[in-house]
Amino acid sequence: MPVHPIRDNLVSKLERIEGLLTDLPASKRAKIQASYSALCKETSIVMNEMMNRIRINSLHYQGRINYNFNELAKASLPSS
Repeated sequence: MPVHPIRDNLVSKLERIEGLLTDLPASKRAKIQASYSALCKETSIVMNEMMNRIRINSLHYQGRINYNFNELAKASLPSS
């Protein structure tokens, strides 16, 4: 599954929670706000980690493709 739908879904849910927070009385909102902020930070960490892993996998895959093309190029050269 591509990352963008996952990210968009998480952002959508966080925005929904934020909307619900604004509907709460100030005293209850203050109690929940810290947890909401922590949840947002955790979400950011998770998304950054996912993007880093995707980047690493992409670089690894690209390196394998380049290696295979180089091997094919060597194999197609006439032998001396």
